[in-house]
Amino acid sequence: RQTLLSQLDQQSQRWAIRIICQHLLDKARQVYERERQPAILREASKFFAIMTNNRYMRVVVPLGEMRLAVETDKGTFRPTEVLSRGTAEQLYLAMRLAFIREYAQHAGPLPIVIDDILVNFDPNRAKATIKVIGMLATTHQVLVFTCHPHVRRWFEETLEGVSIRDIPKNS
Repeated sequence: RQTLLSQLDQQSQRWAIRIICQHLLDKARQVYERERQPAILREASKFFAIMTNNRYMRVVVPLGEMRLAVETDKGTFRPTEVLSRGTAEQLYLAMRLAFIREYAQHAGPLPIVIDDILVNFDPNRAKATIKVIGMLATTHQVLVFTCHPHVRRWFEETLEGVSIRDIPKNS
């Protein structure tokens, strides 16, 4: 019985050491994922949080992996494969806009041309995305094309001083 108790004591010490080590590794990973991600992911995270009305807070590449994941407002991580079509498109757009911002820091801002990117977004997220487009418009010339009157109205309602032009229809 003493031998078994001694073995149990040794195993419980090993288990405790492993649990503590695992906890420390998890904390180090969290710090890395929160603070050491590239600038493009930090910028994309800002855009994505705004576009999703803070449903998703961050875009990360988990340590040791070659894929994107998103952090929900509850602190859980989801692979991008499980996102709805509209949310996945918002993530893709957030990444592209972050790349545009990063490129502009090195080469100067170029015009951005957008053609009906809001078609798969619900109205609330579409308006939130328009706010992000407005943020980009402070440093870039942004041209948005749409054939949808409600999208035009959303831009007018969401952004102050937006300049709307109609392109005449060919007869």
